[in-house]
Amino acid sequence: MNASTLLLVATAAFALHETCAVAEADVFFESSFDDCGAITTRACYEGPVGTQGVGICQAGTQYCKNGGWVPCTSEVNPVFESCNGLDDDCDAGLDEGLGTISCGIGACQQTVSACAGGNVASCTPGSPSVETCDGIDNDCDGAIDEDGCNCVHVSPFGLDTNPGTAANPKQTIAAAITTAATIGPNAVCVATGVTCLS
Repeated sequence: MNASTLLLVATAAFALHETCAVAEADVFFESSFDDCGAITTRACYEGPVGTQGVGICQAGTQYCKNGGWVPCTSEVNPVFESCNGLDDDCDAGLDEGLGTISCGIGACQQTVSACAGGNVASCTPGSPSVETCDGIDNDCDGAIDEDGCNCVHVSPFGLDTNPGTAANPKQTIAAAITTAATIGPNAVCVATGVTCLS
């Protein structure tokens, strides 16, 4: 093989190597272009379907770096609902499902929503009333009809507007008889203690 032949072989080998290098570069460029194209940023959201744009949930941003998309940043996904006036779980409801709180006993018991207007609610018991023989703890002391409810009581110191219990007796027998006949219990106790036998 003469010098001219060796030169041609060397030149061909170099040209082939150069062609392969260019081809590899083209593949890398095309792959990068396919991943991002001419776009350098795009919106992204990885939360549940139907929650984007609802309540606090919003899309984030992805950036193209070295021919590929980096993880989504700045997106806001659903979280557990809390009492703050916001739709935290992105279901179009505000502060829902947070339960109730109760306070007081007997007729004074009140139950309110645990969250109101984005704030933890306060519960105020109702006001007690005179105990009446009605199966309810009217005076909110934890006892029901404890003031002598086996009969309608009458006392000179009572009032006919009273319910007729031993603690709050009627004043006249006529008023007591009317109450016994219409409301009950069906007995009248005159000037006695808690029961007619006392």
